[in-house]
Amino acid sequence: MAVAKKSSLLNKVEGFFAPTQSLTPLKKKKILVVGPEVSPYANVGGVSHVLAYLSTALMRSGHDVRVLMPKFGFIDGKEFDLEMVHEGLEVPTGNSQKPVLICNIKKYQVPGGAPVYFLENQEYYELRANVYGYADDPI
Repeated sequence: MAVAKKSSLLNKVEGFFAPTQSLTPLKKKKILVVGPEVSPYANVGGVSHVLAYLSTALMRSGHDVRVLMPKFGFIDGKEFDLEMVHEGLEVPTGNSQKPVLICNIKKYQVPGGAPVYFLENQEYYELRANVYGYADDPI
């Protein structure tokens, strides 16, 4: 019985990610996938793989997909040939003591893949050795 449920669940998951053909054309959507970690740039847990696979599946379904994640210090800008897209972006934090972060946006484009935009901020991302575990993680 447990095997049948697992197989059924697996079929649903695979069916969800497989491109579908419908009688009516799918309206192309612009989708921004935002996360703290995305494979292969930052891999701490399963979230990084889910976001990478999700963005790929959405692209294969015909959508315009972009990915946004922090530019952590361990992400090598030379290895990925990051391109500066925007400097001095004010990002609201919801924190009264530090209401905005001043960030740069850098981009990396994998041929045939979704463009990945990195939110670059020295204080919050560049100087940190880990993705999680800081008192200001909610900001």
